[in-house]
Amino acid sequence: MTILDKLPKPLLNLPEGKDNILITNVQYLKPQKLEDGSYSDDQLFIVYRDFDTKKKNLQIISNPTTSFYKAKDEVQSQFKTQREFLPLDQVDRIDAPYRNLPKVMYNILKDNIKSEEDKAVKMVIDRALELGKWNGIKEIHKHKGFYFSDYDILDYVYLTANLYYRPKEFTLTKSYLDIESDIYGASRFDIERGKPPISAITTIYDYDINLNKKYKPKVFTFLYRNYKRYPQQEKFENHLDEFIEVCHEEFDHKYGEADYHILLFDDEIEMMYRMFQIQHLLKPDFTGIWNMPYDLLTMHKKSMYHQIPPEVLFSHPDFKKAWCHYHLDERYKNDFKNRGDTFNCLSYTKYVDQMMFYAARRKGGKDYGSNGLDNIARIELKEKKRQWNSSATNTINAAIREYFNFVLYNINDVWLLAGIERKVGDIDDIFFKGYDSGTRIDKANRQTVSLKNLWSLGHFEKGYVMGNNINIDYISSSKQEDVVIDEEDEEKLKGALVGDPTNLNKTGEKIFGDKRSDRLFSDCIDLDAAAMYPNTKLKNNIARSTQYGRLIIKGKVSHLEYGVTPALRGGEFVDDYETQDWIKLGVKWFKLRNIEDYIEEYGKWSKKDNILIFYKDKIHDKFFEYWSDKMINILKVMYPDKKESNIKSFVKYVYRRDIKDVKAIIYNNYDDIEYQTTLLSVIDWIAEVRPIMTESGTFFKRHDETGIIPGLLILDNLLKQRKILKKQALDFKEAGDMDNFRIFDLKQNRKKVYANSEYGVSGNSGAFNYNYHIAQSVTSKGQTLISNAMTLFEDFLTDTLQFYDMNELFHYCDNIIREIPNYDDSIVLNENKTVDQVLKRLKKKCSKIENFDEDLLRKYIENIPQTALNKLYYKNNLRKFISDSDYVQNLLRKFISQTSTFMNPEKPLKRTAKYLEEATNIILEYCHYNYHYYARVERLIKSPRNSVVVIDTDSNIITVKDLKDHIDTIAGSKVNRIKIIKNEDEERVSESYKLKIINVIAVILTEAISRSLKKFEKITNVENSPIGTYSFKNEFYFTSLLVGEGKKRYLSNYKLQEGKYFPKGITDVKGFDFMKISAAPERLRKEIESIIFKHIVSDKVDIQKALKKFLKLEESIRQDLLKGDKELLSLSKVNTLDAYKDPFGTGQFKAVYVWNSLYPDREIQLPAVVNLVKVDIKTPKDISILSVEDKEMFDKIVEVLKDPNLKSGITQIAIPLDQEIPEWVLKIMDVETMVQKYMNLIEPILDCLGIKSVYKTSSGKYISNIVEIG
Repeated sequence: MTILDKLPKPLLNLPEGKDNILITNVQYLKPQKLEDGSYSDDQLFIVYRDFDTKKKNLQIISNPTTSFYKAKDEVQSQFKTQREFLPLDQVDRIDAPYRNLPKVMYNILKDNIKSEEDKAVKMVIDRALELGKWNGIKEIHKHKGFYFSDYDILDYVYLTANLYYRPKEFTLTKSYLDIESDIYGASRFDIERGKPPISAITTIYDYDINLNKKYKPKVFTFLYRNYKRYPQQEKFENHLDEFIEVCHEEFDHKYGEADYHILLFDDEIEMMYRMFQIQHLLKPDFTGIWNMPYDLLTMHKKSMYHQIPPEVLFSHPDFKKAWCHYHLDERYKNDFKNRGDTFNCLSYTKYVDQMMFYAARRKGGKDYGSNGLDNIARIELKEKKRQWNSSATNTINAAIREYFNFVLYNINDVWLLAGIERKVGDIDDIFFKGYDSGTRIDKANRQTVSLKNLWSLGHFEKGYVMGNNINIDYISSSKQEDVVIDEEDEEKLKGALVGDPTNLNKTGEKIFGDKRSDRLFSDCIDLDAAAMYPNTKLKNNIARSTQYGRLIIKGKVSHLEYGVTPALRGGEFVDDYETQDWIKLGVKWFKLRNIEDYIEEYGKWSKKDNILIFYKDKIHDKFFEYWSDKMINILKVMYPDKKESNIKSFVKYVYRRDIKDVKAIIYNNYDDIEYQTTLLSVIDWIAEVRPIMTESGTFFKRHDETGIIPGLLILDNLLKQRKILKKQALDFKEAGDMDNFRIFDLKQNRKKVYANSEYGVSGNSGAFNYNYHIAQSVTSKGQTLISNAMTLFEDFLTDTLQFYDMNELFHYCDNIIREIPNYDDSIVLNENKTVDQVLKRLKKKCSKIENFDEDLLRKYIENIPQTALNKLYYKNNLRKFISDSDYVQNLLRKFISQTSTFMNPEKPLKRTAKYLEEATNIILEYCHYNYHYYARVERLIKSPRNSVVVIDTDSNIITVKDLKDHIDTIAGSKVNRIKIIKNEDEERVSESYKLKIINVIAVILTEAISRSLKKFEKITNVENSPIGTYSFKNEFYFTSLLVGEGKKRYLSNYKLQEGKYFPKGITDVKGFDFMKISAAPERLRKEIESIIFKHIVSDKVDIQKALKKFLKLEESIRQDLLKGDKELLSLSKVNTLDAYKDPFGTGQFKAVYVWNSLYPDREIQLPAVVNLVKVDIKTPKDISILSVEDKEMFDKIVEVLKDPNLKSGITQIAIPLDQEIPEWVLKIMDVETMVQKYMNLIEPILDCLGIKSVYKTSSGKYISNIVEIG
């Protein structure tokens, strides 16, 4: 039997060699209880398109049989728990009726009890069944012997289709549907039971039934005939040809020529039957509906009202049965990005909600405001819903008042659906996302489901079967597996690291005179950890089956530790171990003393050599080897006249005297095994076994021990596919082909989401791959990588970090002294450094040391050689080093002057690259401290920062302006600039010159972090990992950057992206509300954006000019409001009175009530969308101006104020969309509050600049939003 024979059996029965098919819909009917008490067969319905014949086909399978797997007895006996995966040659495939799968498995177990684990699973199931919890039999899926048994049969069909069929085409056929209901005057009770008539249904079939590329869409509009109800309908019906001509005029130039069919019916049910008859005839793969619950549930209620089973309407006769079911996802009722409504019926067509698809596909992206069709059509098509001719008309009464326009409105809505899908392709994308992963479209956006299916499919393709999801509680019927997981759910685990902007020092742009900003920066580059979380899993071989276990230290060991639980304490120990500061590790974890104590003690003892015992016997602790090496080296420098044997004897003596070992546990939660140990033994074990270490305290086996497991191969493949797609997307972007850019950007993003979500899902307790040790290991490693980067860049560029104690200081000095020089100081340096100069440098890093001993440090420095003195002085002293090295200046000057352009730091010109390479190597040897700091995560969270201005989960954004200017001054000149590009304007020459220096810095920083990562790889035992990579890549060069308060909030202008040059710059807004579509009208948003990017986040910062323009904008808004500009008014949808628990406690409803009370002849019919005007009317005194200028309205308002429903006064007045703001409203509206709403959008920007943006008079009224500078 071959591996192919072991794959799960396909359910679709096709002739051999037939594989050019695409499954478009699958439905499963469970067994139904019959009148005699027996049950019918379960049935599976598979709809597929045969691209060879261009026909849709249906297969009906009764009592379908699926495959599951049982581990061979000799394999199963080797472990206590179910495996993450097994090779297919270690399992037997068993085919069984899907409906009885758990029973079949239970009987296999019952007849084959061989271990305590077998007994335990059977006992759990038996107990559940005794208690009547019939779902408890599914606990059999958790048994260690069964695999691939918990698969949903619908996904099973798609998975096996992926394994067996390879369609050559991927064309979907789509139609679109919208209905209009006549609920004018209907009560909520009548609406709920489906009494109001469906007045119109339009469907558009946007394809040719034979899949021809050139086709005319077919438009069918079905209308309920009722001349009495709709007075204009008879005239409309008599002029259908004219109406169709209007349709062509209205829509052909936008959507192409179409065939229009307008059909009227005296009977609603006949109308619906005809609509479904055409639907069943044309058999579209998908029918898109915007806000599907309204349309489908309305038709459902309507058929029930007429005592017609709705399943009869929706089901196609070929299916031999009638069935339909609507699932309303109450968990995410108002969260359309996560909502998962589904509708299923026995049809060739699958009905989907385009609104939910649109929202889900853009989750985490740019805000687009309302999910309403009108708003999305404006965004994607620059089109909108049809407007009514009269202010008295709305969607509720349109069929009565404007019938001709009403029908056009219905058709227009459906064209908007077609137009949106043509442009964005959401149905295609989500279907094929599901198809690729072996997932039905209903679950394609559920990462927990689609990831499990994708991983299962990938395992089969590689010759393995994946284990079941053992994390579901079947007995409590928990649906934990089907929950939404955000792409960045790492923040719900240990926590993604985001830099606190309040830690930034004032090292940014000069904004007022010589005052430098702590939020506005220029010349910034980012260094982004490439696919940090997926690569972390790959590099560190992180999986359930590869772990040794997690280090747990139960009791508190030292006052220095910051971990508060046994598990966190274990992670802290590993984190400290990786710094290799053995003296500090000894103090913190083993009760050893501080370095200054031992230096002092040895100074006293060395005068009494006779009392020291020369120890010849060895101490075998690996930690002693590390610690003593550091101690001996420092003492040898402090006491150069003492014998090394004497120092060694002393070190051995104090170690034996002071060392206190600590008990610990290593717990493997995959195999459920616990190992008792001690911390000294753990260090010995690390040295001997060389496990992969993570900062959660969990250790993993190396790849050379486990091989590359299939789950990690799948993940690696996703990253490779994404890399190719991303490059293609950027090529299109640089070429200005934004349509193709968006297509490929979405494709690469799909791979990115899958790769990142695999980790995020692992932190969901109900997911297939959940394992707390795994999730924490990935997050902690990510924290370490990003904090290592931050500490490196801060110290390397601006020497920011401080030592916490003398142990760190001597560790730092000893590491530098031990470095083997590769360059001759006499060639590289202009002069040697003195003891006093070095001492002064080091003292600056010791401000946090409580008992700093300057004399001790001086004595140490006085005893080191000159080369070490020079290194101590120049480490993390980059600008000074470049100033003091004519040799390096000359190398940089040669590279800059002899290189024409340098846009990509990864691709320097070959002819001149040697100069940059040598300069980089020298700079890093003298200035880069390539060791890892103690408490690096804590430093990231708390330490002040000069250079790293943004820390955003997996990237550092660094300002390099001061270094750029320094290199320009030292290594460049105006002469060099002019030589760079001849015959071009000065601005272009200057830009190219600046970009060269920026990219020189990018090369140096990238090489620095690369060397740091290589060292980190070696320490954590992943230097030879065959997959995964640690790399920080420079992606962007920001000419200007404004950092806001809070997480992921900044404004930027960038000109380089991965070597692609954008001469005009590209602006980007992250996290600020002023760009949200719902925040302000488009012209206002653009004006705010223009001011910010012209005068603040700009090459030419001019804060004063920006303030003047903001003040001018403020006055412009005020004047436009006073002129009655309705675009500046808020929009609000207002429902009928019975939709609110407290209608008069709801501002927008009260606003409509006020309008209707004042204008009973122009009453706003609810539900409706209205404009809102702010007012502040509590007493007649508040509108005294009207007593003079509009006495009639004054009297009306005074009367309305007596209404008990308005006892708290009037704060808003609704204005119908089709009417101007009345003059009397303009005289009393609360202009300042309305102005303030928009000026508040600017306030966060001004706060970043230190500008006090709100100032009030004693009366509490706003004078201006911008009046003072702090």
